[in-house]
Amino acid sequence: MGTSAVYTPYLDKSMELSVAFSQGCSAEDCKQRLIGLNFEYGMGYSQFIGEWVFNQWQVLNFTEGHLSSSGDYVEGKYELGPGLPRCVLGESAIKKSTMARVAARPGITGSSGSKQVSATI
Repeated sequence: MGTSAVYTPYLDKSMELSVAFSQGCSAEDCKQRLIGLNFEYGMGYSQFIGEWVFNQWQVLNFTEGHLSSSGDYVEGKYELGPGLPRCVLGESAIKKSTMARVAARPGITGSSGSKQVSATI
């Protein structure tokens, strides 16, 4: 099992010179928060892998105050025997985002979410 996290400014200082940048604010005010978890488990010929990531950006002059997205992935595999290929029991990927609420605003795009599920044998 593994974890990762970061909390840091995501804008370059040169952005402060832009006319679109809020007066009295600095690039340091726009922080990004990222949290991730992953796991892998195997027993015999079976293997299970999964991960989850949450990402959030503080945005100036934005009514919600931030944009965020999260996603996860789960996969199961089974090896038929030594030297034989693995077959994927199933996998799923889910992505969720708050960016869809602001997609109507000029210059901002996003998606409300997607889900992909597949099984291959």
